[in-house]
Amino acid sequence: MQISVPHDHLTKRIMRRVFATWFIRRILPPLVLEFGALGLVLAGIHEYISIRFVMRNAVHAIHGVPSLIMFSESALAHTAFVPRLLMAASIMLAILLIRDLRRIVSRPMARARGFVSV
Repeated sequence: MQISVPHDHLTKRIMRRVFATWFIRRILPPLVLEFGALGLVLAGIHEYISIRFVMRNAVHAIHGVPSLIMFSESALAHTAFVPRLLMAASIMLAILLIRDLRRIVSRPMARARGFVSV
């Protein structure tokens, strides 16, 4: 007795498993490292920077885009080395994370639209 499985359904099932394996082996480890590093940097920011006081000062000082730029420059100019390093690291990690997440999301979407050959 033969079990009849539609060819399209079987192909989709196999490709789903192949994609899951590829994702776990190739994409997940860098994302876990980036999220872990970002978590450490955010913990450092929480430890070294009082976000509550910065936001309180920002609310009173910011009235537009030029005042936001002046406030940011002044805040960074009058702080120690570690908070500057933490802010730079968090910005760089956020950029890397956004770049990688965009690659992950755009690749399957492009394939579904027929732009990328499988």
